[in-house]
Amino acid sequence: GLPIGLCRLRGSAETGGGIGEAEAPEKEESRKGLEWWPRGDVPFTPVHVKVERELADKAQLGTRSSVYVNDTLCPVLDNGAVPLDTKWVDESRCREGGEVPLHFTMLGEFYSERPGYLHLHPPIQEGDVPRLWITDFGMVGSGGVVGIDVSGQKQASVCRAAFPWPNSVEFVEAGLWEGLDKPGMLVADGFLVPGKTKGGVHFVTEPGTDREEVVTLTEGRSKHFYHKAVPCSIDGHEGVLTARARLPLVPWMKGVGELVWLEKPDTLQPTAPWSTPWREIVLAEGPDVMFDVADLDEGDTTVQVFAAEFFARRLTMFSILWDADAGRPRVVQREVLDSQLGQAYSVQVLSLDGPNSHLLVTTHEDTPPEADELGGTASLTRLSSMVNSKPWTYAGAPDALPKVPTASSSQLFTEEAGGSMLVYKIPGSWHSEGALQSEEAYRASLPDLFQRIRREDGCVNRAGYEEAVRLSGLLDWAEGDVAELFELADWDGSGGLDEVEFEAV
Repeated sequence: GLPIGLCRLRGSAETGGGIGEAEAPEKEESRKGLEWWPRGDVPFTPVHVKVERELADKAQLGTRSSVYVNDTLCPVLDNGAVPLDTKWVDESRCREGGEVPLHFTMLGEFYSERPGYLHLHPPIQEGDVPRLWITDFGMVGSGGVVGIDVSGQKQASVCRAAFPWPNSVEFVEAGLWEGLDKPGMLVADGFLVPGKTKGGVHFVTEPGTDREEVVTLTEGRSKHFYHKAVPCSIDGHEGVLTARARLPLVPWMKGVGELVWLEKPDTLQPTAPWSTPWREIVLAEGPDVMFDVADLDEGDTTVQVFAAEFFARRLTMFSILWDADAGRPRVVQREVLDSQLGQAYSVQVLSLDGPNSHLLVTTHEDTPPEADELGGTASLTRLSSMVNSKPWTYAGAPDALPKVPTASSSQLFTEEAGGSMLVYKIPGSWHSEGALQSEEAYRASLPDLFQRIRREDGCVNRAGYEEAVRLSGLLDWAEGDVAELFELADWDGSGGLDEVEFEAV
């Protein structure tokens, strides 16, 4: 029941209720008793989505949902599809030659009993491959994956393979990997409910056809469940990036998540059964459900992963670099962007103000703006995390994070206290000098740091050690702490630390 567009909607007596109690600026009355709050010069039409769910079969815990857009799904007329919001268009503005508000056209309808995840991939040359894929799952029985032809010209394609609990899917074009001569699809599988915890990452070749083949890229020994898997290239090295989770045997302990790299084997047919399972490399702990991959700096060889950590209840970022010496990727920077999200679920990198400028994040918990000292709402102060003293703020917030009593929130929440949708702006200094590094990367940088500050006798004195602490950008110790640690490391009282002592402390 909330609008999409550059305007806020205030309910009148006819609609019942509303959002926001502040005085409305000059506004115009539209039909249905709704008031538009102008925000900028771009006119938009509100789009309302309502979902009605009913219990279909209590024995199987199955549900069916009906989705209504602007109260109904308008029928397709003889002269073609009609806009869903025809009756909402401001007719006077159209007659005066003004710009017609944004509207959506319904191309067709299809029915899916238990839709879970949707994946719409770009058009490809293979004309027999559907563009829209839907996964469905349930407490009883296996789930499935269905491909929909969005043009409405062909029958839906159903994957023959059955998965315990299919989550998101990712289409892989033919030729993306050397040796992959047919299109395929990555399916992340498994969930935390009993009987579904042993999931995996599967690759389905030519899904929904008579030539369909399925192989599992992950090892099947552990009871991990996977929510997302995407093809990823790190400095020219190909593989699949995935997040997985498992529940510990002790009931009161939290679930554990991992960010995992599946390395594509150097074989002629990497997705053939004899080439699986792929080598698994755990990059970091924490990511367990959805994540998104972006290249925030095309001038270097790193890629960035933004992860919504459900069990850890936070939003994180990992910068990954290919380690040529080790022959594997490793995390060289990690940040906790928000530790007060609650049960974070999805994250997506958006290009709203330049390439990769914002994050769109959802959480399963209601996180309304907190009241500031003036008694108003200060949506800019609660969840702003700091990276090198640069704020990750809600979209549209000034850099100084002022407390404005009438500030509007970037969160969308309802009176039912459902989940929340948050928008963050990615600061330009996300990888500036002094950013928090992984322990592995920090240790690797110590020999070079020692050589920069050592004296002619090959040792580092106390002043040099204090300089090293400052240059590391990792620690914020008091002067007494630095002095105490130096004395502990200088066990022989020589007044200097050799390289081994320096790295140890």
